Amino acid sequence: MELTNIGQVIATRQIRYEGSGQIAYMVKIGLPQRFPDFIDFYCPVQISRNFEESGSVLYSAGIDAVQALQLAMKLVGGVLFRMNENCGGSLRWDGDETGDLGFPLPV
Repeated sequence: MELTNIGQVIATRQIRYEGSGQIAYMVKIGLPQRFPDFIDFYCPVQISRNFEESGSVLYSAGIDAVQALQLAMKLVGGVLFRMNENCGGSLRWDGDETGDLGFPLPV
């Protein structure tokens, strides 16, 4: 399934460059929904530069809405971890100054 629209956004987080007020990335998590032709659920996420709407829409899937949301958080954690590595560890969110971006990492 390819998503082009995140749908209803239920949560956002701004990721900044360390020591800067400049927003580097905006994380948006969409409302978990049932797949059109299945009983399972998916949860869309979008990570875009600043406030651009052009970031790719990714999704995680689960057997219910809670699992889809939990896996979406890990998906975002993994993507941000890689982005932070590529930025030399300079990404931060307002709730932490040590480099923890506030999302669980996939195991």
